[in-house]
Amino acid sequence: MRDQYYSLIERHTGKPSSEINDSMTFRDDLGMDSLNVAMLYPDIEDLFNITFSPLDDDLGEIFKTVGTLWDFIESRGSL
Repeated sequence: MRDQYYSLIERHTGKPSSEINDSMTFRDDLGMDSLNVAMLYPDIEDLFNITFSPLDDDLGEIFKTVGTLWDFIESRGSL
C-alpha cells in the first residue's frame, strides 16, 4: 500500500516515487501549494477508503509531511 501512496504523490508532484520519503514536506520539498494538496484529498480518500473532515485534527498538520499523512491513513485502519 505504501508504494501506491508514493505513486499517488508522484502523480501529483512529478517527483519520482523512488525519491519520495516520509520526512519530505508537501510544501517545501515537493512544491505543493494548498490547492495542490486539496486536489490530493479525493485521491487519498478513494485509494484508502477514508474521508477527511473539517472535524479532523488540523489538516495542515496532517498534510505537513509525507510521513504525517501516512500515519493519519494508518490510524484510520484502512490498510
